[in-house]
Amino acid sequence: MIQRGFLILFLFVGSVLGYTLTKVGAHVLTDWLWFESLGYAAAYKTMAFARFGSFVGFGFVYLVLATTNVYIARQLGQRTREMPLEVLVGDSPPPAGLVKFQRERVGWALALLAAATVMGIGGTPAWTSILRFSNATPFGLTDPVFGNDVSWYVFQFPLLNFIYFWLLGAVAVTALLVLISYYRDRSIRHEDEKWHTTPYVRAHFSALGAMLAIVLGFGYWLKEYEILYSFRKPAFFGAGYTDLTIQIYAYRLMLVLSLALAGLLAYNLRYKGWRCPRNGALGYIGSVALFSWVLPMVFEQLVVKPNELSLEEPYIEHSIDYTRKAYGLDKVEETDFPATPELTKSVLDRNQATLASIPLWDRRPLMDTYSQLQEIRSYYEFSGVDVDRYPIDGVQRQVMLAAREFSHTQLALQSETWVNRHLVYTHGYGVCMSPANEAGPDGLPTFFIKDIPPSTPASIPIDRPEVYYGENMRDYVIVKTKTQEFNHPKGDENVYTSYEGPGGVALNSFFRKLLFALRFTDPFILITDNLTEESRIIFDRHIGTTFNEVDPRRFAKIAPFLKFDSDPYLVVSEGRLKWIQDAYTITNMFPYSEPYGRPYVRELNYMRNSVKVVMDAYDGTVDLYIWDDTDPIIQTYADIFPILFKPASEMPVGLRAHIRYPMDLFRTQSSMYNSYHMISPQVFYNREDVWEPADEIYGVSERTLEVRPYYLVTRLPDSEAEEFVLMQPTTPRGKANMIAWLIARSDGADYGRLMAYKMPKEKLIYGPMLVERRIDQDTDVSREITLWSQRGSDVIRGNLLVIPIEDSFIYVEPLYLRATLAGMPELKRVLVVRGETVAMAENLELALQKAFAGAGTEDLPSALDAPVVDRATRIQNLSRQARTEFEDAQERLKQGDFTGYGQVIDKLGRTLSDLDEAARER
Repeated sequence: MIQRGFLILFLFVGSVLGYTLTKVGAHVLTDWLWFESLGYAAAYKTMAFARFGSFVGFGFVYLVLATTNVYIARQLGQRTREMPLEVLVGDSPPPAGLVKFQRERVGWALALLAAATVMGIGGTPAWTSILRFSNATPFGLTDPVFGNDVSWYVFQFPLLNFIYFWLLGAVAVTALLVLISYYRDRSIRHEDEKWHTTPYVRAHFSALGAMLAIVLGFGYWLKEYEILYSFRKPAFFGAGYTDLTIQIYAYRLMLVLSLALAGLLAYNLRYKGWRCPRNGALGYIGSVALFSWVLPMVFEQLVVKPNELSLEEPYIEHSIDYTRKAYGLDKVEETDFPATPELTKSVLDRNQATLASIPLWDRRPLMDTYSQLQEIRSYYEFSGVDVDRYPIDGVQRQVMLAAREFSHTQLALQSETWVNRHLVYTHGYGVCMSPANEAGPDGLPTFFIKDIPPSTPASIPIDRPEVYYGENMRDYVIVKTKTQEFNHPKGDENVYTSYEGPGGVALNSFFRKLLFALRFTDPFILITDNLTEESRIIFDRHIGTTFNEVDPRRFAKIAPFLKFDSDPYLVVSEGRLKWIQDAYTITNMFPYSEPYGRPYVRELNYMRNSVKVVMDAYDGTVDLYIWDDTDPIIQTYADIFPILFKPASEMPVGLRAHIRYPMDLFRTQSSMYNSYHMISPQVFYNREDVWEPADEIYGVSERTLEVRPYYLVTRLPDSEAEEFVLMQPTTPRGKANMIAWLIARSDGADYGRLMAYKMPKEKLIYGPMLVERRIDQDTDVSREITLWSQRGSDVIRGNLLVIPIEDSFIYVEPLYLRATLAGMPELKRVLVVRGETVAMAENLELALQKAFAGAGTEDLPSALDAPVVDRATRIQNLSRQARTEFEDAQERLKQGDFTGYGQVIDKLGRTLSDLDEAARER
């Protein structure tokens, strides 16, 4: 029975292992075909060989180490005669078959292979470190303590650190195997409530202990360089006075003591006792506690703390200098901004292009509006709204746009068949685009591009509106089959098409079909009659920010060593839809650079936007353009994967016009610059001038949130023309007045220039939260918001935008109204704040006219000079209008026209608000 049980277990484990290996093999081969279809087979081969080489190399090294030790343990265990070999369970002997199985060499061989496999898998993540180690590019910058080029820390040190921790694990697992061997041979046994060991056991574990002590000594050598990343000081990052006066010598002493311990344990091979190992280990642990922990801590408290600033000043300078270099903050151009209050209408007239591109539509409410107006059918969806600029009628306009992707989750349940899911509904269709600063009379966006098929202006043609690749295209699909693909709806009929691009992998053989059937665990790929010799399977076709084996992203799969921006964006260029996503080279090993992210966690402390990735939404071709060729990390990757990257000069001109400074990089840089604009060690140490992102009131619940950086078309004070910039207003920590505004430029030769416009400190400049408070204190505004909120509608407060106009600012905040039933945000009011003046109107133009009434000598438009109507007549007219709108609303409700009903109710609400205002007039 026992033998049969082992046979069943063996067959079960073997079948599971065989299935797993088959799946893994199918993934490897189909990934090869996937990379080959993109023209990046050489890059995949490099990555695959590096991964496999790391697995085999670390696994082989461990196999040699473990086999040698287990062989010695088996030989020494069989020599012992201190006790006869007895049964380990009870007093009765085990079955003869079990004893034979235990004594067979194949059992240990399998155990060693399993352990080597585990350790090989543990070593596989080192593949990128190995490639970087062997292709390191100098930074041309040395650290201020040891004088090593920064490339040593970025490219070589991580591999050495990985090897150190891998060796610790290897010694520990080997010791466990040796322990099991001696225990089975009764060389280690428990009798009379005591543990007994043979001299061979004591000698062998002394040898393993000596090996561990040498590894620990190697670790202390690495720790000398780790002090450059010290978190000891909350005031600054990196090695400080204590680290370089006490801690580094403690590590060197521990290195010597580690080697001394290794010698003592090697000496014990002759005496084979426990006294030397025990006393040596206790002395070593005590030395660790005393020299590595207690002594530096006491020195810090008694010597450094009383004179901290004077002692730490040079190290604070190192931290400031290297942090600024690591994040590119040393290139920020600081400029004094006068923030003059004398902003007149004539100044506005000179900046009409800026005013024409103020982004009144925020991406969050606009997403809901797009969904209801332009998804057209329930199976379409917008994954996100992007911000860009396009020339419209010869004028550069800021626009919002989104791709109409296909969503299987919204497909009717009865339509959810295999053929529909993978052969018919294969792609999304088209894009919608609207100006960022306009709304129609009904408060809804006006469109440059809309509907299906897309209607477009002559300057933005779209020849290929199909979207096969996007942000939410996760299912695999098969194209060029006998079944036509759904293209787009047309009235009550559907238009069908057949894919004409080169995207995907050809399914032109039974073997390929079998591989993909195994990969997706889908037998229908094998048995369907719909496939032809021309059929192609499109998979891993979505882009995003994360990469894992379950849900791989297209860009991250091609270049898993890059970090990708969280916001890929769509571009219409030369009749094609293109996706652009920024990619970063990062490391957490830049000396003296403060990490970004969670406190006391070294996630990253160096970041460059070195790559722009472009993908065609129709055929899926991917191009990676090196955007910062001065970055040593991307130079290293370009040496490793020469076929993967293209120079920026090869990017088409049409795409270059839509390149923008990436949001994630700017947020990281602005966050770090809030502290690291202070370059004086004393000011930095005292935290005298720390900035933080400005706050605003946002949304339905009117929560206080940080002002997100926003894209803006504006003319900067030192520029002669409008340009596309990314902007972030900042305030002093804990204060609401604006202290500076940071911008990143995106156009032409100025791309990547970072500017910090600093406010005069001798006068109060309103920050966004102070402006929000002024808005809340305005009785007319607050009354209208309250009335809207009481009529079954939600008032959404949009982003409060700080708009630089020459040497001053205006503040603009849109108000959206969303009917509770309809749920579609409409732009109903625009608030403009100029100095002490708060103006609200139905659109930006009227709000500006109200805000600047009397600010200049020009005559105001006739809309503001309407003849005065007496109060009684006005109330009578408004009452009549309200009654008419009420009756209209009732009629629409009877007809079931809920959309029209909501629109009329909105008009009625505004009329009642005007009526209430007229009644309050004196």
